[in-house]
Amino acid sequence: DVSGELKNLNQWNVHSLVSIPIGQELRVTNLQIAMAYSAIANGGFLMQPKIVLDSPTQIVRKVANRQDLDLLIESLKMTVSEGTASYMKDESICSYGKTGTAQVFDVKNNQYSDSLFISSYAGVFPCEKPKLVCVVSFIGPDEDSKWASQSAVPAFSDILNRVVIKDNKLSMDIAYDTK
Repeated sequence: DVSGELKNLNQWNVHSLVSIPIGQELRVTNLQIAMAYSAIANGGFLMQPKIVLDSPTQIVRKVANRQDLDLLIESLKMTVSEGTASYMKDESICSYGKTGTAQVFDVKNNQYSDSLFISSYAGVFPCEKPKLVCVVSFIGPDEDSKWASQSAVPAFSDILNRVVIKDNKLSMDIAYDTK
């Protein structure tokens, strides 16, 4: 199943208040994460996703106010300046985002796996007037790089370095690798 899911409140159990905030008991796709980060970056508007740059944008609905988003963005900046994405700390490039390392639910054993993880990083660039939201995920990364800070953050950093030119502007002449 490729759709996201958040349990109805009446289906929560005694563990849900602790597990849902850390990303368990729910499913979310990278597209849904990208849409959420786009809403953070654009002032709180959930946008209809699009693939083609030149197609018109369409607001789905307003999902947050500017004051709350400003506080959230300051927290997300700290992920880069001193947190789990500090690998990307660069005074010339301002970006923000959040790492995630999720245990995969093992349906066969009806528990979260101790060995299979999904490591992810959702990032926004630049901090002022954002133009890029990128979500990088690895399903089952090697044991020595299971944490998002060891796999997804360096991958996002590589992507960002390919599209950034001086003065925090995006280069539209992106050379794509087919590797």
